[in-house]
Amino acid sequence: MGLKLNEILRGTGISEASLDRVRIGSGVVGRTSAVAFVAMVGFAVIGYSLRDPLYLIALALIMAGVFSSYFIGIIRVRTH
Repeated sequence: MGLKLNEILRGTGISEASLDRVRIGSGVVGRTSAVAFVAMVGFAVIGYSLRDPLYLIALALIMAGVFSSYFIGIIRVRTH
């Protein structure tokens, strides 16, 4: 039916155990947060210049998606 993660990893030569040993260097979360903040400011500037409500709704949805994916990623990094 569908491929399992361990089958995909085995095909690429990566072991499942090696995923548990991935470590992120210090400061990565802080730098990523700064980049996310700058991206949100950029979206805000674009949104301020837009006047059509449909575009503003679309931009709000994009911003919510970007923030949600960032937030979920940070939560996963901090809990592992």
